[in-house]
Amino acid sequence: MSKGVGLFFAEVPARPTSLKSFGKHLLQNFHDRPLGVLGVRPNGRWERLIVARPMWVPGAIGAVRISKLEVDVESPTRHDAEVLTSISWSGDDATAQERIDRGLDGRLSRSASTSGSLSTMRRSSPPFASSWIPTRPF
Repeated sequence: MSKGVGLFFAEVPARPTSLKSFGKHLLQNFHDRPLGVLGVRPNGRWERLIVARPMWVPGAIGAVRISKLEVDVESPTRHDAEVLTSISWSGDDATAQERIDRGLDGRLSRSASTSGSLSTMRRSSPPFASSWIPTRPF
């Protein structure tokens, strides 16, 4: 099992109809517990942000399950902020992988409160978007 987390950023012109193929490629070729971030950019700027965590389905050969959060960049919700805050990573954090799984599965605990405000998320691009994000889909 790999240590740390494998983060994969991509920008796509339209939301994929299914994220399972994307997730399967990440699991097979990138990391055993990857986190994929897709910026959906149909009109020159990100409209949606999709954070996806693919996982193999136990007992089903080749089957992938996707936990995800889709954020409307123009109008993020408090839930979006709570989930994004809960999946933060602090150095050698042994519980980060489990927090990511819980956050994207919608099982946030009450202790995972929002430390930031929604106003910090109201931007035309996500706070971590920059020119180094790949411009071609996988």
